[in-house]
Amino acid sequence: MEYFYFLPKWFAVYGLGLEFVYTVVTFLVAIYSYKIYRASLQRELKLFSLGFLSISLSYLSWFFLNLLAFLRLQDSDAQVIAINIADRLLNIGAHMHIFLFLFGMTTLAYLTLKIRSSRAVVLMYSLIILPMILSASRVILFYAFSSVLLLFLVAHYLFEYSEKRNPKLALMLSAFALLFIGTFDLIFSSRSYIHYVVGHIFIFLSYVLILA
Repeated sequence: MEYFYFLPKWFAVYGLGLEFVYTVVTFLVAIYSYKIYRASLQRELKLFSLGFLSISLSYLSWFFLNLLAFLRLQDSDAQVIAINIADRLLNIGAHMHIFLFLFGMTTLAYLTLKIRSSRAVVLMYSLIILPMILSASRVILFYAFSSVLLLFLVAHYLFEYSEKRNPKLALMLSAFALLFIGTFDLIFSSRSYIHYVVGHIFIFLSYVLILA
């Protein structure tokens, strides 16, 4: 049985609130980017919007996944619930969260390459999605792929900031660095719920910076 993470009862409500915030913030970024795209017709903004929309839907799936887990906690005396993908409903929510998040992050990573190639897009998605489908350890692989993609985005914004010294780029660099730390920490949330809590805090701080 593969565990996704451990959800502590005392943090469940806070976690749901944070996941709802992630959903709203990423959706607002997607909408704002799309509005600018409609005015400027810049392809990069369209992809940026698509990437964040997918991430927003991913967080929405995560919210409903944990809402179901929270309701089960309320009906038991357990203080911690193990989210595992053997449960049918939890399995659906977990996989929606995984694949939508990877699709969004891959789209953002492709955007930074500044190329126009449908073959490159298919290759990037295939190199990530196919191992996820075939692997027996999807949870670890999900967090590993997510961390690599986020580290790639951190490097991109670091290079961009070093060249342009734009304060907005500094915010994006800091935001993606915090998002990387939070996501990487979640790798260990299948061993201890402390990592689940810490990961949530770092992710929250990253989206505070994105809104700034």
